[in-house]
Amino acid sequence: MATKITRDILESYLHCKFKGHLKFTSQQGIKCDYENLLTAMRAKVRLAAIDKILAPHAGEDIPRNIPITTSALKEGASFLLDATLEDDFVSLNFDGLKKADGPSKLGDFHYIPMLFIEGEKVPKEERSLLEVYGLLLSRLQGQMPVHGIIWHGKECKATRVRLNADLRKTEGLLERIRQAQETEIPPRLILNEHCQICEYRQRCHQEATEADSLSLLRGISENEIAGLNKKGIFSVTQLSYTFRARKKRKRAKSPSNPHYYSLQALALRDKKVYVHGAPSIPCPTLGIYFDIEGSLDRDSYYLIGLIVVDNEGVRQHSFWANSEKEQEAIFGSFIDTVMQHRECPLFHFGSYEATALRQMRYCLRRKHQMALDAILKRLVNILAVIHPYIYFPTYSNGLKEIGLHLGFNWTECEASGIQSLVWRARWEASQDPQLKARLLQYNLDDCMALRTVVEFISIVTSTKESCADEPGKRPGVAYTRDLQGHRPREKMFGNKDYALPDLECINKCGYFDYQRDRVFARTNRHVKTIEKRRARKLRRFPRPNRTIVITCKCCPYCKKQEIKSIQLLSRYLVDLKFFKGGVKKWIIKYASWRYRCLNCDKLFSSRRLQEATVCYGHGLISWTVYHNVGCGQNLLQVKKGLLEVFDFNFFFPRNQLYRFKASVSKYYQTTYKQILPSILSGHIIHIDETEVALRGKKGYVWVVANFEAVYFFYKDSREGAFLEAMLEGFSGVLISDFFSAYDSLKCSQQKCLVHLLRDLNEDLLRNPFDEQFKNLTQRFAALLRTITETIDRYGLKKKHLHKHQVDVQRFFSWLYSMDFSSDVAIKLQTRLRKNEAKLFIFLDHDGVPWNNTNAEHAIKSFARYRRFADGRFTEATIKDYLMMLSVYQTCEYQGVRFLDFLLSKQKDIGAFAEFVRQGGRVIH
Repeated sequence: MATKITRDILESYLHCKFKGHLKFTSQQGIKCDYENLLTAMRAKVRLAAIDKILAPHAGEDIPRNIPITTSALKEGASFLLDATLEDDFVSLNFDGLKKADGPSKLGDFHYIPMLFIEGEKVPKEERSLLEVYGLLLSRLQGQMPVHGIIWHGKECKATRVRLNADLRKTEGLLERIRQAQETEIPPRLILNEHCQICEYRQRCHQEATEADSLSLLRGISENEIAGLNKKGIFSVTQLSYTFRARKKRKRAKSPSNPHYYSLQALALRDKKVYVHGAPSIPCPTLGIYFDIEGSLDRDSYYLIGLIVVDNEGVRQHSFWANSEKEQEAIFGSFIDTVMQHRECPLFHFGSYEATALRQMRYCLRRKHQMALDAILKRLVNILAVIHPYIYFPTYSNGLKEIGLHLGFNWTECEASGIQSLVWRARWEASQDPQLKARLLQYNLDDCMALRTVVEFISIVTSTKESCADEPGKRPGVAYTRDLQGHRPREKMFGNKDYALPDLECINKCGYFDYQRDRVFARTNRHVKTIEKRRARKLRRFPRPNRTIVITCKCCPYCKKQEIKSIQLLSRYLVDLKFFKGGVKKWIIKYASWRYRCLNCDKLFSSRRLQEATVCYGHGLISWTVYHNVGCGQNLLQVKKGLLEVFDFNFFFPRNQLYRFKASVSKYYQTTYKQILPSILSGHIIHIDETEVALRGKKGYVWVVANFEAVYFFYKDSREGAFLEAMLEGFSGVLISDFFSAYDSLKCSQQKCLVHLLRDLNEDLLRNPFDEQFKNLTQRFAALLRTITETIDRYGLKKKHLHKHQVDVQRFFSWLYSMDFSSDVAIKLQTRLRKNEAKLFIFLDHDGVPWNNTNAEHAIKSFARYRRFADGRFTEATIKDYLMMLSVYQTCEYQGVRFLDFLLSKQKDIGAFAEFVRQGGRVIH
């Protein structure tokens, strides 16, 4: 390509690389009315800016339309207007150059670039363009301008823009544009927000549609597309086959439901509306649907339309402002109308309307401000419902695309938000009543389309049962809960549903126990013998180790000794007896009689026998809880061990072992309550949390710990609002991961550097050739390595660690001076800056670790148990288990055997630990 780089090409490339390529190849497009409007507005800004520049220099010769060279700049004119810089690659027109103080090759002055743009705000593309101009100018004058000037807006305001002192990013941009200039291979076409006003929009959209490009999905970023391409996904159809309802990430900062582009693609492929999750909106039987229109690139509003639906029918209202001076009046009229219908919710589409109302609040009277506060509470943003929950078979969630899909047609086929800005600008210039009528009708059409969408959502979000007999009201609607997905782990091995009874019957005949007892026992003599032997063994009752005979000498009613024994009674106490070097089964038999009094004819038995209601001893209960909590076995495995090791071949009731755990948890409630205050009284706290599945819902297990104690507890959600009250009075250092709930706590905090290193390692493996990120990670790792070497040598002592503060300050000074271009390096730089004050707190304290190992070690024991218990917990059982797990972990941290503590029947772990340290022995 021989075309030189012009301002038009530069701006095009900054908005879209593919558009820049089309400009290089001199291809022509069809400019829309909006782009022509922007061109005309830029011309007006140019004339107004030049007039403002020339006004203070009426008698001075201001050069115009001259080539920019070093000799021309040395002339030292105050301004240069419409100057051109040209070489072998570029032919750029500078709107203007302004003389500024500061040494350069020109002398004791240099020039800064100026741009004239039409917008009220300065977009990032124009800032980048100004930096390119500054770079090219610096090559002539030998000095990079510190800032530039942009004249913009209807009032032609001059804004000073600071230019980036690090030229690498700008030089890289210019180099990429030169490479695009020299190659004829077009870059990949990726549609973006600029497409709606681009002259090549129809050509690009057609090409993207033919290729089924991922960029057709509005809102998907270029980085997300690149990530999908790495997985071999290049089209919307391919993406549609990848939908899975993902679990929320544990470290997710936002608890809201994400938008699945794969589900959007599936809706397009199946031509169905997919409902994901459980959205809810107020009933639209009574409601107000409103839409606000604003002026071009200004925070001013000229039209409010609304449709009121109530018991009296449907009414339409339009409030029009001829100028900005009248906008306060139309908002006042809008508020008065809405307040006449206090029971109606207000539906709107997107955040534009809510933002407009909040901005106008400070311009209204006190009466209207109070009414507006009440109105804001009644707003219902329908787009916020659609985005995470409702997936229409459209490429975007725009009101027009969704409305057209539902069969609503606008009066003006070309009507759109962009076109309305053109109509308003033309009306301001001509006062044409037809343009005003178009705008009023378009605004009401938007309100009616919004009503259509709301009524449709109200139908599809109702339950299936209520809509099962009205299929016509839910055309092409599907629910993601009906899609075949992976079964939860807790249901993976459960009973399956069968469509036919015969299939279920056949499946039952295929079970292992059924086949062994019914089939193999009849076929194989050896198996039959084994089963008979096992049955005989299970029927045999155990022999007691000790028998206690209880007798009565008199009647408890009449106190006479004339009694007669009529029936033998017996009860058994099943226990485990511990002795030095072992444990054995221990069964005590209590034998007595049922008596009849020959004097009063009353029946009675020994009161002592009646009081012996405990059938299971403390040793057996302690053994069960120890293996369940301390060894991580589920209770079925514990029961099997008792049967096989101790020959407890009598029948255990089905839920007896669960009652053991509940009774022990109740006994140690006092111990559990003592743990948290002991942790809060220390100088450090480690904290962490993990997810757990209960029957029918999800919850979170939290843990706080220090070097000597561990405290587990359960919460329904991951919200951390309760932490401030729970940790009230703690004055030490909190050691945690990077979960944002901990950031609001007022105590000193040390972030776990192990978590950070894991993230860095994962990012390095994903980006092995990113030199900027690798350099940043290497510097941070080298800093941390020197600190850990000191810790290994001297321990966590402030007098040895404090000297590393100089290294830390040096590292962050270097970090702040760097201007990275790599996305992953920028992300890490931002993360380190945000947590700068919480990464190296341990350097200023004694005994404060730099990682969250204590909490992680404690929570691993729960994670191991969760592997087989997840989904089977109830809220009561999880709390009982966490109570005993807290006791077990605290015993472990204090060097006490958990089984010894259980057998001792003591409740104070600290006192028991001191007793053991002094050489005391537990007598079982």
